Amino acid sequence: MTRKRLKELHILNREIWLLRKRLNEFKPFATDFEHVKFIDDKTLIETMRKKIEDKIKDLIRQQLELTDFINSIQDSRIRQILTFRCLYGYSWERVAYEVGGKNTAEGVRKAFYRHFDN
Repeated sequence: MTRKRLKELHILNREIWLLRKRLNEFKPFATDFEHVKFIDDKTLIETMRKKIEDKIKDLIRQQLELTDFINSIQDSRIRQILTFRCLYGYSWERVAYEVGGKNTAEGVRKAFYRHFDN
């Protein structure tokens, strides 16, 4: 697993959120097709909903793969750093604060990069 791939985790979360929001825009069409003028419109709407749902499933699969990688790390401190940085997208300062102890932004950043350099 690479740093670049893990950094996508926060972006995946955002994309899933946006797609779910977009999917909710189609809910009025799901139960009431009276305002849809043509059968083709109904088919197009259902096709779009299906494509969005499929994309969400794909992104969740990717998210699970990355989360499984983080959870497989033996070192609790590194797991926390990766979770706060990659899953939640926190700044290094916030990561250090959340990990606690006498951790500094620079310290957690270096630990993050060192983990991947080994």
